[in-house]
Amino acid sequence: MMKKVEKKKWNGHIFGPAFIVFLILFEVWVSIYIISPLFLSDYGFYLTLYMKFGLFSTLTLFILLNQCDPGIIIPSINQDQIIELAEIQKIAGCSRITSGLFQDQLGQWCREFINFNGQNEIQKYCSTCHIWRDPNSSHCNICGFCFKRFDHHCPALAVCIAKNNIRFFIPFLILCGISCIIVGVSSLNAFPFVDRSNRKLIFFLIVLAIGSTIGGIYLIIFAFVHINMLLSNRTTKVSRLGKINQNKRWFHDLNDVFFSPIKWKYSTLYERTRRSIE
Repeated sequence: MMKKVEKKKWNGHIFGPAFIVFLILFEVWVSIYIISPLFLSDYGFYLTLYMKFGLFSTLTLFILLNQCDPGIIIPSINQDQIIELAEIQKIAGCSRITSGLFQDQLGQWCREFINFNGQNEIQKYCSTCHIWRDPNSSHCNICGFCFKRFDHHCPALAVCIAKNNIRFFIPFLILCGISCIIVGVSSLNAFPFVDRSNRKLIFFLIVLAIGSTIGGIYLIIFAFVHINMLLSNRTTKVSRLGKINQNKRWFHDLNDVFFSPIKWKYSTLYERTRRSIE
């Protein structure tokens, strides 16, 4: 009897995205209404101008990250008949399983195939989505779907970072990092214009300068780590597990990543629902 796919929804706690939006708005508000008025020169004007531009750009990337389909692989309605036969053979204790299939250390069914470049690669079968996954694709237990070129699930954004949205994720990190560093440096530059008797403001600027600068540097380093993995056709999950990509090719999937069509997350869910009805 065919096994049906469980109905799943996009899962993600709202706390992470809400906190990120709060931090973005807080830094912009501090820059425009606290730091900029301290400067007597045009520095305050240009800081305000940049932070307004940064606010618009950052929130645009945030919406694209949160609402675009990361690269979901549409689940199948029924279990693959070959897998069903292999499981029956395994339970029956057959010495020979269906040709070409084997199980890895975690018990996942696998099969070898030859890619477009004539190289051998291994596909894994997802028992939840009932589909065969290509290398670098993986299942997210939080979101409940398999994703193409799955990198990681980002709890701060409550979304998976995968093939179709990493092009927004990297600029988002860089832009947030640059903005944080600018806020930190501006806080330091504002010290000569602060009244020395205002100890609360001085303490606030010191904390802001240290926190924003460290946070900005971390975000930029994190972004360049992802750029390096993207250029070398690796993902965070593969690197974290210590696996070696035997087919690592520099610049291999850049065109597919940056110029693939943009689909909205819930239009993909609609497509999945339509297929299940048919």
